[in-house]
Amino acid sequence: QLTINDKVFEIANPLDPILHNEVLNDGVIVDADLINKIGLSVSTDLNRYFMTGVFFYENGNIVATDAHRLSLAKTDNVFGKTIVNPIAFSYFKGEVLMQWNEKMTKISQNDNVVYIYNIDGRFPNYQKVIPDSYETTGTINLSLFKNEKLYKNKGYNRVIFNGDSVSSDLLDCEIGKVSNPFIKASFNGLYLKDIIKQHGEEVSVSVPKLNSEGFIDKACRFGDDNYFTIIMPLQM
Repeated sequence: QLTINDKVFEIANPLDPILHNEVLNDGVIVDADLINKIGLSVSTDLNRYFMTGVFFYENGNIVATDAHRLSLAKTDNVFGKTIVNPIAFSYFKGEVLMQWNEKMTKISQNDNVVYIYNIDGRFPNYQKVIPDSYETTGTINLSLFKNEKLYKNKGYNRVIFNGDSVSSDLLDCEIGKVSNPFIKASFNGLYLKDIIKQHGEEVSVSVPKLNSEGFIDKACRFGDDNYFTIIMPLQM
């Protein structure tokens, strides 16, 4: 086992002779940096072990979700419905060769190689949670969420967007302003901190239509059509 940022990962024993006798496919080239970013959205709930990995779908999509947020990147590769713990990619930067079979995956770059057992399970139908359309799209600067005071409580920290004002339950005060006041919703602040790592401080955001109470109660998308993270808002 390996623990990184409070997440526990199961990784294959590199001395296991079974690894060296496995027949793998020819593989595809993938971007380890992109997968490491997507991996921020995996679940840490071991009861949902099939969601603790990144899903490589046969249509080229790379997906991770913890049921509250979902990250997805579209690629031209053809994968094989393989679920891989993202820790395997954290040892690399840039392009790597990914090879796999039903049992395991091999990640290599020059002379550096990592073997890891695939996660056995059925990944949820992630396409059901992705909205078909959005009401408004704009750009937002999330730099104020770099403030570490917002994250003393690692489990839950609700931040509320209401017009151009952003407030924090944890600090019980307004924490700043946003340039585009079209978001009226509350989110887990830790997810917005990860959005900066995944998509940068200045990010495109698409929001659904406001509900009858004037707030957002469906998933919002950060990013573009080819690489995005959607986050479910919290109850206002």
